[in-house]
Amino acid sequence: MNEIEIFKYDPVIYPVKLHVAFSPNLKFAWEGYRRGDGTCLKGEWEERVKAYTFSNVKEVETGKHVVLVVFRSKKAATIPTIAHEAKHVADFIFEDIGMTFLTCEPHAYLLEWAVKCMLDALKRRPKETDNKDKPLSDARMGN
Repeated sequence: MNEIEIFKYDPVIYPVKLHVAFSPNLKFAWEGYRRGDGTCLKGEWEERVKAYTFSNVKEVETGKHVVLVVFRSKKAATIPTIAHEAKHVADFIFEDIGMTFLTCEPHAYLLEWAVKCMLDALKRRPKETDNKDKPLSDARMGN
């Protein structure tokens, strides 16, 4: 499956949106998103990486501030990888809006929300039929 579908989520109480995508090619991200300073995103998948989370980016089409999570494939979106990326999402949203907390409860709720969003995107993503991107072992480090 080569079609890129981006699932978009709004945490409502924070001004930063969450976008979740599945793609073996990062070209769509380089074309559709820019860093907060306007510079292009760039890079390619590293062999052991299952997902990338980009903070402080803006969607080119809307200009909205987002955190972008890209999974290499649906198979790469394992529960451990989703948990790993959700931690980045929560950290980056709080970092992007300049919030720090004396307790961990707000962070836990945002982390829970990010996990639910990624699980929803995984559920809504059609089954992949392309075998080019075989899943990596969960035992490997480097989500």
